Amino acid sequence: IALTPMMLGRFAARFPDEIAVYHSGMTDIQRLQTWWSAKDGVKKIFIGTRSAVALPIQDLGLIIVDEEHDSSYKQEERFRYHGRDLAVMRASIERIPIVLGSATPSIESRENAEKQKYHFFRLNQRATKAILPDIQLIDLKTESANEHTWMTAPLQKALDDTLQRGEQAMLFLNRRGFSPFMLCRDCGHVPTCPNCEISLTYHKRPLSLVCHYCELKEENLRACQKCQSEKLQPIGIGTERIEDNLKKLYPNITVGRLDRDIASSRQRMAALLSQFEAGKIDVLVGTQMLAKGHDFKKLTLVGVLLADMSLNLPDFRAAERSFQLLTQVAGRAGRHDLKGQVFIQTYRPNDPAIQNALRQDAENFYLQERTFRASADYPPFSRMILLRLQGRKLPEVTTSTRRLAKQLRELYQNFPHVKILGPAKASMEKLQGKYRWQILLKSSKFESMRRALENELPFLESFLPSSVMLSLDCEPLGSF
Repeated sequence: IALTPMMLGRFAARFPDEIAVYHSGMTDIQRLQTWWSAKDGVKKIFIGTRSAVALPIQDLGLIIVDEEHDSSYKQEERFRYHGRDLAVMRASIERIPIVLGSATPSIESRENAEKQKYHFFRLNQRATKAILPDIQLIDLKTESANEHTWMTAPLQKALDDTLQRGEQAMLFLNRRGFSPFMLCRDCGHVPTCPNCEISLTYHKRPLSLVCHYCELKEENLRACQKCQSEKLQPIGIGTERIEDNLKKLYPNITVGRLDRDIASSRQRMAALLSQFEAGKIDVLVGTQMLAKGHDFKKLTLVGVLLADMSLNLPDFRAAERSFQLLTQVAGRAGRHDLKGQVFIQTYRPNDPAIQNALRQDAENFYLQERTFRASADYPPFSRMILLRLQGRKLPEVTTSTRRLAKQLRELYQNFPHVKILGPAKASMEKLQGKYRWQILLKSSKFESMRRALENELPFLESFLPSSVMLSLDCEPLGSF
């Protein structure tokens, strides 16, 4: 949704009066109008998010999935589906071509190309024919970063030079808010969300502690909830804190910030991007929203303040996502006539994901990651089904999950190719007031695993109490 206005503007300039847009940020009436324009064949080109692939477009001739690797194509709630895979299926049913575009293809799509299920076309130069930026790796173990801006001396000098030349810079940190948590210096208490059992993120504007999962907000920050001490201190860094400190360090420049807090308003975000494109903002600080699809002629410097954050997630795709994110955000620099520079600050300079991002080498990363996935029997060499149970009473959830795991082991006892992992807590055991436990099924023979589960699912569900909800997710993404 965030990128839709920019893409819409570019297509409308080329194909006036032929464009319609569709996404969940529109009103019901706007979406209904687009639905009918598809049904009646009034418009010829439809631009939208994952839900747009289900529009009743007449005489559909081509589907393009931009940034096909992006995890936002996966619908994680209610009806769980992957927009890219749904697009591939629709193209197959309608017997039309589909283009999956990405500078950093997903391992699954790249493997499909290797097996010649997909045609693989390499673009060996940028669309603008600009040369790739120079990328410099900075080891944070030997080069200390400024505690206020989290910039090392080489990055700060590069920023000074960039601003002196009248060019623009982007600073990337994949953590929003002012600080990840607030600490009481007297008793050590850290405020947590009662619904999700994670620390509340400190925001300065407006002054509050916020849960980024259930949107709970605490605005009384004068004293510690546990000991009533007023010695509260924000710990760690977020995009809001970097923005504030940059404004103090460079009082004569304009600093902007792009993260989910800003993007909650489409008008506000569109205005920010327009200002940056017009050169009215000198430095843009933000999260992964900076990495996707932006094309600014005067942007010559990109600084990744801490490249390790996504590497440490409990997810077998963590390396893939880190490589994709770093490669994509580095690609924002020097896309036109001006030469680009990228600085990647990290505590793990020898990590394969970071080393391949440094060389912009998607092919080598794929080969290395493919070897790891094959040895560990992870997708694309197996397929998975996640069964998650959740409810408001922990004993009911744990008992139901253990009972379900036992029944699944009986169901699959004659299926040696099916591995059953769990039961186990979800990566976040409590979310939005509900406890979550899960079981993971993994097999190289997906159809036989799926059919057996589908046939027995009504029987399996009959043993669950009404207070415990079961959800299934084929090919789950993210931290389980």
